[in-house]
Amino acid sequence: MFPAGRASGAPGDHLATRYSWQVPLTVDLGYKPIPQLYLGAYFGFSLGAEGNQAQVESWCVDDDNDLENDITCSSHTLRAGLAVQYHLAPGAHWNPWVGYGIGVEAASQSISDRPRGRSESTTSRGVTFAALSAGADLRHVLGFGPYGQVAIGRFNSTRTEINDVERFDGSIDDRALHYWLELGLRMVLRP
Repeated sequence: MFPAGRASGAPGDHLATRYSWQVPLTVDLGYKPIPQLYLGAYFGFSLGAEGNQAQVESWCVDDDNDLENDITCSSHTLRAGLAVQYHLAPGAHWNPWVGYGIGVEAASQSISDRPRGRSESTTSRGVTFAALSAGADLRHVLGFGPYGQVAIGRFNSTRTEINDVERFDGSIDDRALHYWLELGLRMVLRP
């Protein structure tokens, strides 16, 4: 999963300066009222690296020779919502499909400086307006196949904590659109 667009309308606040690539794990639960139509809910967790802001990158690089990273940096994203998929050939060996989802998301970045006893985390929360997806499942007892997704969203609020003490929690005044581009493989039970 790769970030694109802007985290907010503030100058230089691109999503990629906060978050780098992430590895997602998403679970969908739902049912098919008819063979072509899937209705369900999704919950996703993604774990990844810090963004490409130069100052943060310099802190997160282990630049001493003790083979121990004194400053750890990470990012993660939580997403949940509702989804619908239309399956073009539900009874065929290959089943192509297209989907749409809508939901909420929360993305966090964290820095922990163990030698100095300092930690900082920032979490931005918002709405995913459209999670547009497509893929194809190879059907056997289980279904497997490639998929792609573009999730379009906007952060509405943010919270920053330093050493586990809240320093800021409020709305984002200058909101902007961001995108998560996702490519992967999926497994389907009872395809």
